[in-house]
Amino acid sequence: MVTSELLFRPINIIQTNIQVKISKISLSGYFGSNLNNVYINTHSCLCVLTTTLLLGGIHMNTFLEVVRKNIPSPLRMYDQWVCWEHETNQQGENIKNYKHAIRESSASLKSPVTWVDFKTCMKFHYNFDGAGFVTTHNDPFIFWIFDDCRDPSNGEINPDIMNLVNQLNSYTELSPTGTGLKTIVVGKVIKYGRRNDYQHIECYDSKQFIPLTGNHLEETPKRIKERFSITDTLHRNIFFNQIERECENSLERKYYLPHGPRPDLFKSNSLI
Repeated sequence: MVTSELLFRPINIIQTNIQVKISKISLSGYFGSNLNNVYINTHSCLCVLTTTLLLGGIHMNTFLEVVRKNIPSPLRMYDQWVCWEHETNQQGENIKNYKHAIRESSASLKSPVTWVDFKTCMKFHYNFDGAGFVTTHNDPFIFWIFDDCRDPSNGEINPDIMNLVNQLNSYTELSPTGTGLKTIVVGKVIKYGRRNDYQHIECYDSKQFIPLTGNHLEETPKRIKERFSITDTLHRNIFFNQIERECENSLERKYYLPHGPRPDLFKSNSLI
């Protein structure tokens, strides 16, 4: 039997919850193909979360456990919740498959009947790898996603990303793997510019599944704040190149792109 002491080496102890899911595929070669998924929940364990751990030939996906009490109450008011499972596609890429919390069938961005309320999601999310929110134009939230910016072994965050988080000054939490951050604000963004792959930043107001953990970043507010002006300013600058490409004509570029000198938002020129 694999114990928590074997799974986690106490190099840097952080008070948190970690959920470990051992998939049927991972164990089938060792114990047969009729295994149900096995979960191990531990407390006060090492917050070193890699996408996959290799232990004695057994592959394990590790994700932060959802901390229900920390999820801001405005999000709970919307019946736009789903669950998700981690999978690896045929190209070897790590993906999240979003599911209906009760029926376990696939969730759809276009079909609200495949979503549930917050309470239901929290009741059943233990059967999956995590919980998530569906962004729509019916809610006022903007989700900023900062990937690959945090070292989970020591909590160090890329200073450029931390500067952006501080400017947004709203509720921020850790990503499921602990290697990224999400900042949620009330605001608006223009219709162009959603992904900056070079800086590993995304920003969404609708038509997106957003995995949430409730693992609050302590130095940030616990509430979601209205941040219209700074959200618009940062969005137009961070996604400048994407907006420029996506605009259909020169009039749109003149309207949507910021005027004057652009601020240097990424001085360190590196991501952790």
